[in-house]
Amino acid sequence: MALLVQAYGNIDSLTDYPNQSNGLVGLEYLAFFTIGGGVEPYTISVHAGALPDGLILGTIPTFRASDGNLYYPIYGTPTASGLFDFTIRGTDAAATTNDLATEIGISATKNYGINAQPAEKGTPYAFVYDDAYFNSLYQFLWGRAGIPPYNLTDPVIWAPGPPPKGDPGGMTLTGSASPFTLSGSPQTASIRQFPPFPLQQVFFFQGEFGVSDQGPPNQSPVGAGAPFFVWDFTVAQCPLPDDGAAGKPFSATVRVTPGIPPYTFAIIAGALPPGLSISAQIDPQTGLQIGVVSGTPTTAGVFSYTVQATDTQGRVATKSCSIGILGVSCNNPPDGLVGLAYSHQLSFSGGFPPYFSFISAGALPPGLSLAPSTGFITGIPTTGGTFPFTVSLLDSRFQGIGTVNCSITISTPPQEIAGGMGCLPECFDYCAPVAVESMNDGGIGGDPGIVAGIVGALLLGS
Repeated sequence: MALLVQAYGNIDSLTDYPNQSNGLVGLEYLAFFTIGGGVEPYTISVHAGALPDGLILGTIPTFRASDGNLYYPIYGTPTASGLFDFTIRGTDAAATTNDLATEIGISATKNYGINAQPAEKGTPYAFVYDDAYFNSLYQFLWGRAGIPPYNLTDPVIWAPGPPPKGDPGGMTLTGSASPFTLSGSPQTASIRQFPPFPLQQVFFFQGEFGVSDQGPPNQSPVGAGAPFFVWDFTVAQCPLPDDGAAGKPFSATVRVTPGIPPYTFAIIAGALPPGLSISAQIDPQTGLQIGVVSGTPTTAGVFSYTVQATDTQGRVATKSCSIGILGVSCNNPPDGLVGLAYSHQLSFSGGFPPYFSFISAGALPPGLSLAPSTGFITGIPTTGGTFPFTVSLLDSRFQGIGTVNCSITISTPPQEIAGGMGCLPECFDYCAPVAVESMNDGGIGGDPGIVAGIVGALLLGS
């Protein structure tokens, strides 16, 4: 697909009309450029001309659209009026370029065609429609100046469309004559999510209402209403995965719903597991900025903390999260003896029980088995030797996996000395069958001390 740069958010939409603009000196401004096609990642820049004073082109995208395009914000508060021509250049990873020549008009007085300042979801907001706004509206629609005051003739009707277009909720138009104030706390953001998570569609809300002026023939234009965007800057998800293992490299992603990048991330309460830290990075799959928790955790446990994200305009979002770090230890397995019952428990800690363990490499001594949930190794070994094995551990979230290398040594009872089988008093604690030649046979001189010494040496050597 060819590289394509487009404008979105009323850029260059009204500048052909006399005395129309889409920005106002001193009023916060927001619009977007999109880049799609070509080979990611992209870069964006002002290639020719200049933006209006006070506006900034964001070089890190803030949305990824449902069509795969990336949205780059142009934002700020204009400080000077005028018509500003400039060219935006998009460049892809293959050095292919695409240019978009456009313009933004900034007015010194409020008028029809401007975007209202952006709002924050759930935060008090107000925009005033004054006489200057309606004067320009009358000039545009009827070719004459309006005569204030302007009277309300039709209540607010929100522009139809799929959510989140329509009524943002929480907003009221007050006043029966100009000036009118649209105010409240909008309850819906200007973003609709599409799976998978990074894909979104962006809208501007617009409440339209009718007015009439004081001059004949009392025209009542419909469609008065400045578009405005509603941000909802939040930490959309805690770091995922949220489960790791002590001693193993860990990396998890923190996603935010869009603000204006670049973002900074910090832990403002609690603590990450020792060995982990958080930083801002660019997601190579989406091109969006994310937080990344990474490192090698050193301590098992469950660690609760609060992550805070801040965008370039000072919006702050927080979320309480936790990370479980699994720990598994051999717990010093004792040696065993062929034919003698064996029992030992591995040590499990951290993470989110219940646990599930298994032998992922090597093998237990024949005759022994591992209880997956408790870590008990039990049984009666049947073969001597040293048996190395690896234990892997999962918890209830099945995200992180802990591993540890262990070994168990199983000894074989002493071989028959001569004659029959017996158990000397000195060996009762050992209590394994030991061949002892009958002293009556005279094979070792009938000396009990010599017999005990031989058996003791055999036992120590085993």
